[in-house]
Amino acid sequence: MGRYKYSEISCRGVLGRYKCPEISCRGVLGRYKCSEISCRGVLGRYKYSEISCRGVLAYGNTVEIKPLSVFDTLMSNYFFLFNNKNEISNALISFTLSRLLSFLLGRQAYSKKKRSAAVDIAMIGSDFIKHNLSQFNSTKMGTTIQRPKSNISRLAAMEKAEAKIESLPPLDNILSATTTTRLATDLALYIAGDNAIIAATRAQSLGVKNAIAQRSILGDNSKAYFKNLNNGIALDEIPRDDRAFYKLVVSNDTLPSMNTDPKLITVSGNIISGDALRQAAGGIALSMPTIAQYTVILGIAKPIINALGNFKTTLTTTKAEQNARNQEIDDLIKHIWDEIKSYYSLLSPSAMRAIGRQWGMRWISTGLPSIITGTCVNALGVAVAGVKIRILGSSHSVLTDALGNFSLNTNLYGDLELLATKTGYEKFNTLFTKEDGVPTTVAVVMTPIV
Repeated sequence: MGRYKYSEISCRGVLGRYKCPEISCRGVLGRYKCSEISCRGVLGRYKYSEISCRGVLAYGNTVEIKPLSVFDTLMSNYFFLFNNKNEISNALISFTLSRLLSFLLGRQAYSKKKRSAAVDIAMIGSDFIKHNLSQFNSTKMGTTIQRPKSNISRLAAMEKAEAKIESLPPLDNILSATTTTRLATDLALYIAGDNAIIAATRAQSLGVKNAIAQRSILGDNSKAYFKNLNNGIALDEIPRDDRAFYKLVVSNDTLPSMNTDPKLITVSGNIISGDALRQAAGGIALSMPTIAQYTVILGIAKPIINALGNFKTTLTTTKAEQNARNQEIDDLIKHIWDEIKSYYSLLSPSAMRAIGRQWGMRWISTGLPSIITGTCVNALGVAVAGVKIRILGSSHSVLTDALGNFSLNTNLYGDLELLATKTGYEKFNTLFTKEDGVPTTVAVVMTPIV
């Protein structure tokens, strides 16, 4: 492997003796002595603060590295970078991997006797790094804070911070007095708003159940009344023109539309008033039901059916009032998290995340691909198909199949939030924690919009 000239370095052979200013090194895996980290050799020039390093790819203040072979060195450094990808700069990773690959492809032998073994090492190592380089680059991303994006995540963040404060002696609370007071006030209002939504939802659900029964009874009796009216017309007992008393088409026996609550209530009112006008004009009384029986049925059903609209209005209003608080809540949570980050600014990123989560902070990271699975059902446990499933922070989504099952591929991990949506159903949000590359199962329960 002839003579190499590199700047002020004169070297013979891949594993020969190197001589350069301020650097004394022997062999590829020899000892490096750097003056303020300026070194030339197999893997190029490194400048990194005033760190004293020994070995080919030492990072930070380390002890002497003595790998067994060139291949062991390259692979150990590759795994070091991969395992610490969230703590190392992109520039250093890109530089290191390109040097490793270049070295493996270029240094194939260091003597005639060992040429074959060295070539094998180069081929194995280069194939290994080529295979993993794309995955390495895709997974290297800094962990970012996951801001609340739903009411459930906002409430969870505040409750976690309040619980942390309550667990500490007063003097150990790291939040400012202003932020602590805001948290207590806003959390109380938000909990009250959440309870109002729950109460309104339950009232509407109960109202729907009652309305379904009464709607069916009133609708069936309305149809029976008009059937008797048409039978009387067919038997010439009732003049066809009498249909006009009920605001019906006179020329045929068509029944009025009653497919909505407002239409049903309107038609039932026309039956009461029309029957009175017809009998006042000398018409016969109808039975099954009689007008007296029909009046009782309407008297029970009408307030229950009308109340359903009030329940809807109340629920819509309470949700709007809660959403109106979100701007203040988001600003409060930002202040809480900023104060926590400032107080613990000297901690390492991993230590910061560990203690931050105790205060309700959430982080999301990109890592190894894995699958999130689950099943969408309604309150009765019946599968709901066609539900759109998405992890907040990602644009990728899937739909549930006929059995309500879903399988979502993602490389996100950490503090995640799943969103499930379908026309005719309330949005479903749930918070969960996912490990890097570990499959996770999430249960989804959809509630119909009444």
